Amino acid sequence: GIGIDEALRWFIMLADGIAVLHRAGLAHGDVRASNVVFRDRHQPVWIDFAALTPVACHEDARLHGTAMKRDLVRLGWLLRDLLVSGDRAQSEDPPGFVAPLP
Repeated sequence: GIGIDEALRWFIMLADGIAVLHRAGLAHGDVRASNVVFRDRHQPVWIDFAALTPVACHEDARLHGTAMKRDLVRLGWLLRDLLVSGDRAQSEDPPGFVAPLP
């Protein structure tokens, strides 16, 4: 399993990626462990941007706020899974981590 320090490092890197999207006015739209792969054991990255939502374009401000909030809630589930499982769990809700990129 992984230690708490590594779990928190992974979470911070993933949260930074979501923050970059949000600052650009985008929501990932499908934050889950199955959309995380590893460049190497120590660098998780987001994939599958099919549900990417340009939140700045919604006429209803509540819609774009909801998309971003959903990203953050699901990101919290990822943290919980990392801390509770201490490894790359394979659960779907909250999600676990997938295998690294080849």
